[in-house]
Amino acid sequence: MKWNVRPMDWVIGTSLLVVLGIAGTYGVQAVATTSPTTRVTRSDSADGGWGSVHEDVAPSTTIDAKARAARKRAPMPRLSGSAKAAFPNPLKLTKQPERARNAPAPTVQVVVSSFNVLGSSHTAGSGGGKKGRPSGVTRAAGAARLISGNGVGIVGLQELQWDQARALTSRLPDYAIYPGTSMGARNAENSIMWRRSMFELVESHTVTIPYFRGHPRQMPYIKLRSIANGKELWVLNVHNPASTRQFGNNARWRKVAVQREIELVRGLRQAEPDVPVVMTGDMNDRADFFCPMVGSGLLRASNGGSAGGGSCAPPPRIQIDWIMGTPELPWSGYVVDRSALVRWSTDHPMVRAVLTISGADAVSEAADALAALGD
Repeated sequence: MKWNVRPMDWVIGTSLLVVLGIAGTYGVQAVATTSPTTRVTRSDSADGGWGSVHEDVAPSTTIDAKARAARKRAPMPRLSGSAKAAFPNPLKLTKQPERARNAPAPTVQVVVSSFNVLGSSHTAGSGGGKKGRPSGVTRAAGAARLISGNGVGIVGLQELQWDQARALTSRLPDYAIYPGTSMGARNAENSIMWRRSMFELVESHTVTIPYFRGHPRQMPYIKLRSIANGKELWVLNVHNPASTRQFGNNARWRKVAVQREIELVRGLRQAEPDVPVVMTGDMNDRADFFCPMVGSGLLRASNGGSAGGGSCAPPPRIQIDWIMGTPELPWSGYVVDRSALVRWSTDHPMVRAVLTISGADAVSEAADALAALGD
């Protein structure tokens, strides 16, 4: 049989055979030398590139371009003009500088607040609730802005129901809370929040106070320590029962509650005379709370007034929301805030006052400690 091959056909055929031979050789080599765990990855070395082979690379370490881009932290979205008006910028906290040895401890001023935030159950239901207000979770945004925007360092909260507590703490990451949701829904209603950059928690407790029809409720009291000057103070927050159509006249139980609160403050002072006590709360009473509490000599109101020796002179424009402290504590800047945001957030005013916590000379503290060791 005679083959009739043109020169050009021979050249093309020979070239194809050479190419196929080379490809087959490298393909066999790749199959023979690549282990099952080999993965084709991107090489970040100077001589590497896409398609470089790296032996025994675990799946979790394989670098994929899309995964790498996804791992980059997304920038914080900018707030619109309306959102900026509704919510404050995140707090910028700075580390407290260390105090030089034997230097006087600084004096600290802290804004203390008593704030009944109106429980969610009061505004539950369709159409914004029975009082025509937004839900408790929605209103928690207003409460968060009021707390952070007014520079509050310690706040006693009343009627803080479970869903509101979760919403408020998520919006105030720079604040700690007790008990919050840690003791169940009911006990979250009366909680204390404090700014982490100003105070650290030393102790946390609850006291049993009679509420509607005498049913017991746990109310928080905690010991905080100032990060700036090391001074400690007790903070007690309570909510005494109101007289309502649903739960009847609770004046009797409010009197019992006040006596228990007096006993608690007295016990704290007897155990630690040098540790002051701050008390916040919705007492649902005016003179009937002020006169026995201040008349005990244990506390005085941040907004003034006097009681004792059989007489009682409550402060002017008396409220049912109170901030009090032991007699050595100086107060200033008392405010009953009924601004539009407060009225939108709750049916109570936001009461605030500035507490000054004086620092002590470090040398005197050391001398006292040495004297105590010698006793």
